Amino acid sequence: MELQKKEFITYKHLERLFTSQEYFVWNLNVDKVLSDFNIEDESTNSLWEIFDDLNNEEDLDNYKFVEIIKNGFNLVNQLFIKQIKDWAIKEKKKIIIINEKNNQLAFQKTIDALNDPEIDWIVNPVFIFDDLISKCALYIKDQKKLFSLIHSSKTKLKNYIKAYFDFNVLIKNNIEINEYLFFNYDSKKEYLKSNDLSFVYSKYCWTQKSSPSKQFKKPIEEHVKYSIIEKLKTGIITFKLNKKTNEEEPIITLFLKDFDDFILQIKNAKNIPFSGNINQKDLTIWGSNPLFNDLFNYQDYGIKKVSGNLLKKSELIELYLGTKKINDFAKNKLSLNYVLTNKSQYDKEIIKSYLNKIEINNIVWYDFEGFSMPYSILAHTKPYQQLVFQLSLIRTEKEQIIFNENLVIDPQKISTNDFVNIIEKIYWSKAQYYVVYNKNYEILKLKEMIELIEKDENLSLETKKSLSNKVKLIEQNTVDLLDLFSISQSKDKIPPIFIPDLLGFSSIKKIENYINNNNIKLKVMIKPYKNLNIQNGLMAMNKGIQRYLNSIGDLEWEKESKNLAEYCENDVYAMIMVYFFVKKIYQEN
Repeated sequence: MELQKKEFITYKHLERLFTSQEYFVWNLNVDKVLSDFNIEDESTNSLWEIFDDLNNEEDLDNYKFVEIIKNGFNLVNQLFIKQIKDWAIKEKKKIIIINEKNNQLAFQKTIDALNDPEIDWIVNPVFIFDDLISKCALYIKDQKKLFSLIHSSKTKLKNYIKAYFDFNVLIKNNIEINEYLFFNYDSKKEYLKSNDLSFVYSKYCWTQKSSPSKQFKKPIEEHVKYSIIEKLKTGIITFKLNKKTNEEEPIITLFLKDFDDFILQIKNAKNIPFSGNINQKDLTIWGSNPLFNDLFNYQDYGIKKVSGNLLKKSELIELYLGTKKINDFAKNKLSLNYVLTNKSQYDKEIIKSYLNKIEINNIVWYDFEGFSMPYSILAHTKPYQQLVFQLSLIRTEKEQIIFNENLVIDPQKISTNDFVNIIEKIYWSKAQYYVVYNKNYEILKLKEMIELIEKDENLSLETKKSLSNKVKLIEQNTVDLLDLFSISQSKDKIPPIFIPDLLGFSSIKKIENYINNNNIKLKVMIKPYKNLNIQNGLMAMNKGIQRYLNSIGDLEWEKESKNLAEYCENDVYAMIMVYFFVKKIYQEN
């Protein structure tokens, strides 16, 4: 007889309670979160990080996209279990792996293993108390150590929420815990083969906003005062958000003592409607609501939805609370002031310097698309490292297109030789400049290609030196059109081109929308992204991952390759369109 599926409360519900107003504990628009994602933001672990943020099985079962990502983690789980098995053999321990899909059966098998004196370690244990469910990575019985696996190379403050949840579920089951530890990905290891991943563990959790400094020679635990379990037992977490030398910073104290009250709040949240706006519960020390910027009712404060470079989340909360008004921020933010007063600015001298480089010279315009996996795709690559599997390029002479090419690499067959080919195709001996939109991404990827090429024993030293020199020349002669529009959050400096209707945004798609919405006719126009089969970088990466995992077969890949080439080529034409838009601005102002 099939057991009835029960709705459980997981640590993710608690995490949402700590980072969102009650309505979103049970209601989160996954499609909207995905649509707001910036694939070229190298500060994130791409869509894998989104999945980890949203991962709640009851929420995500109906999303095909998420199912693909789950498949991507299958190998991670296999590699993890292999490492645990090897460790157990070394320690001469007998293990049991809980792999039942039914939660109640998995819990019963966990309890049976706890009571079995022949079993030393329980892998993937499941603990249930009433409607609470805790899923962990490993429980070592004699030492009473509980481990969780996080899909990242470092811990962060919000991981305490899972530790706190797991700790309390086990206590309610009268199961002792003497130590709580996190397994995470080993990003320092040199992976010598593809599809490889190793794990390290720590009883400490990094609580600061910044990543652990490279200057730390000692293990991270020597920079933290208390272990996770000590903080769980006291219910008090004390820490500093930033590590600054020679500067005092207040210690933050968080109290986690009312677990039953938190669970009651989660249950009651089912009956609480959306308030209609964000509030202070959507931005806490633990993190923010994934839909924060979309939920804020900008029109209530006389503004449109502006970029986070103009108004930070904390400032939006101040607007909501009424402690500040929009003009209070505009007094100290020139870019925000320009938006509110509908003021444009064009630095014709800087604009002209860009035009002079492009209009009379030989130019290579190019764009990459990448994909990543949570493990090494090739030897010497890191977990989550994006590898380029698409190149589109166009050559122009004095603004005239003389050549274009699209390269789509099969992710299943990607190799260092493909990176050699990419560099050779981009480099043009006649080119004076190489134009991109967001050089941070393209140049980073080129440098990573060179690192992999230099470690390829099948390539000659002469070839490696030649390619390295070509990449240096490409970098030295790169023109980034994004620099004309980009606003820095740290420095309130008006960019050379400031258009108030862009509301502080500077992505190429925002500029394309502005051009089309204002019916601006230019020498080069692009296909509207909404009319393409592949409409953004997230969709492109998704196709790359599907192909790597063999979710896309050979015949379907032929079709998808054409769609991918069309999208990437459109991005390059968009750069040329933006160039002519810049030229029009210069001529008319």
